[in-house]
Amino acid sequence: MNTTLKIFAIINFYRELIEKIEKEELNPFEMSSEELSEELKELIGDNFIINGIVISLLSKLLKLKVEYLGKQLIQIEEEKEERLKDVFKQVLKEETNLEDDDIEALLMIDSIKEKLKKPKSIKPKKISYKEFQKITKGEIKNSLHKIIDYNKYALEVAKEVENGTFKIKNIKDFIGSLFAIHLFNIEVKDIKKFL
Repeated sequence: MNTTLKIFAIINFYRELIEKIEKEELNPFEMSSEELSEELKELIGDNFIINGIVISLLSKLLKLKVEYLGKQLIQIEEEKEERLKDVFKQVLKEETNLEDDDIEALLMIDSIKEKLKKPKSIKPKKISYKEFQKITKGEIKNSLHKIIDYNKYALEVAKEVENGTFKIKNIKDFIGSLFAIHLFNIEVKDIKKFL
């Protein structure tokens, strides 16, 4: 047989094999891997294209084997869950004398999840950088244009810092904290505690 024809025959054989495995007509572990690898070893040589095809076929087979194992593990887990559920139903039935429908309602995973679900928190609205700049510029202008005696405000901030109740909520609080730190020599190890 011509080498090229042999190569195409082996490649087509592997493609058909892969198609059968993908259609779940064949278990990838039922094939004799030694025979298959011997055929492929014969193809490996100096031709990069053929070597690439061989690597591609082998990687596809390996991927299919891994997927097959993954499906098997999922099936095993589902069977374990089902058996556990059946045992739990039986125990509930014996201990509580409930009917099957009531037990099913109790064991509904979705209903349990609903009962245990935390209330949804509202996600903050995303804003663009330009919107953020507009908001902060406006807030800074409002804070700076108001007539505020920052010396008095710094005294209030210093008292709140001593009590441990000071929080920075706006630009005014931030500026007041800077004045308080400067005027009253307040040591701040971590400004995050004020946020």
